[in-house]
Amino acid sequence: MILIPKRQIKEALYVFLFVQVFTWPVGLAVVELNLIEYPVRFFPNALKSSFTLEYLVNPVICVFFIHYFPRSSKRIIRVGYYVLWTSLLTIAESIIEKYTDLIEYINFTWYYGWLVLLFVFYISDLGYIWYFNVKNNKKPQPAD
Repeated sequence: MILIPKRQIKEALYVFLFVQVFTWPVGLAVVELNLIEYPVRFFPNALKSSFTLEYLVNPVICVFFIHYFPRSSKRIIRVGYYVLWTSLLTIAESIIEKYTDLIEYINFTWYYGWLVLLFVFYISDLGYIWYFNVKNNKKPQPAD
């Protein structure tokens, strides 16, 4: 909340909730299909998915992704922004998977993770554009 300007809290909250709506069930499905396992997690008796990752971390990351998205830049810059964010998060997730017990890939690989993150960013951006009626890749003007 500190890094998002007060006049854009409504946008940030929308993105946060929008991303929760689809990362939560997708995260549960990935675990139930035995693609990923979360050995260390909150609520271990209630669910097999990572509450922290699917319900908090991914939505917060998407809020910052959307907030700093270079809407008025050239297409190559916007595509590079997608690739950069997706790649950095995939590298971080791969390091976490290799050196901690927070994530274990069973029938999953880093490139599946890269594609899933790219999809999450794309869907969250589409949801933002749709809800706030963003035209010509320009940020909406905040209401005074």
